[in-house]
Amino acid sequence: METQVILARLEPYRNHLICHPMSEDDLTNLEQQISIKLPAGLYIFLQHVGLVHNLLATRVRPFLDLFGTSQQYAWEREWAVEFFGTKARNLIPFAHDGAGNLFAVELEHETVIFLDHEILEISTLDFTFNQWLDSVVSQIIESIDRHPIH
Repeated sequence: METQVILARLEPYRNHLICHPMSEDDLTNLEQQISIKLPAGLYIFLQHVGLVHNLLATRVRPFLDLFGTSQQYAWEREWAVEFFGTKARNLIPFAHDGAGNLFAVELEHETVIFLDHEILEISTLDFTFNQWLDSVVSQIIESIDRHPIH
């Protein structure tokens, strides 16, 4: 499923979400900061949702621990390459698990990768960025439907 189609499912819930879409200039600056072109799925996500630490309004529990600044993308990418070496050069970290581990998107196939900082291991997860995003969007919609904000 395409990123735009996945994100379109959130449109009826827009007033429950925290979004700060990035402009083309912002995205170009981000790519310059991390010295690599963003994969299409992540690019479109940032273009529509933007840099948000928590996609959801405060009354709904967060499902995402995304990076909230373009500088954080740069720092986390530098850290990943420093600690994981050349294996991390084709990865763009985009979120963390709150325990020091990173989630990244692999550039060629847009597969989601898990970087374990304790054992310095990189694991390929069984889904693409868009599959992950689709799952997160479904969780967001279910949560909002269960706990509507009046």
